Amino acid sequence: MQFFEPGVADLLRCTQRDQAVISDLEGQLHSFLKHLNARTYHRIRRSVPLLARFWYFYMTSVYNLQTLGEEYTGTLRLTRDRKVPTKLHQLVWLILHIGGEPLALRALGHAESIVKKSPSLTQPAKDVLLKCVECFKGQAPLLKRIHHFLFYINGKYYHIANRFAGIKYGV
Repeated sequence: MQFFEPGVADLLRCTQRDQAVISDLEGQLHSFLKHLNARTYHRIRRSVPLLARFWYFYMTSVYNLQTLGEEYTGTLRLTRDRKVPTKLHQLVWLILHIGGEPLALRALGHAESIVKKSPSLTQPAKDVLLKCVECFKGQAPLLKRIHHFLFYINGKYYHIANRFAGIKYGV
């Protein structure tokens, strides 16, 4: 089957539609949790956006169904060799899409603590490595901007998770 590359506008509409559905799902989850127990709600309310995103994309992507945004724009998720991604491929994408940035920041924090505690590194080496870790932590917003800049130029990967997982869209 012949697939065509969707344009930047198609991918933006797809993302906006998905975001609208996720926002609605967040509101419904907030309402549901408020009615269950106020104490529990206040303890987990900050996790609701993450939970809503995970639930939405898990129920669609892992089962190789289109999200509502993909259905709206008529796009399909495809691997680099233009085939439908496997469940494992979709799960890797989901983990990167939902938790990629927090996982990267935690990994950098862990690397920082390892470097500080390392008895085999000299102090100048520790200083250089710690500066590198701090640089990566501070440049995350810049890397996102560069990624979006590349998206607007070539229109392939709107999300960084798509780039790392090798999942593109086709029409």
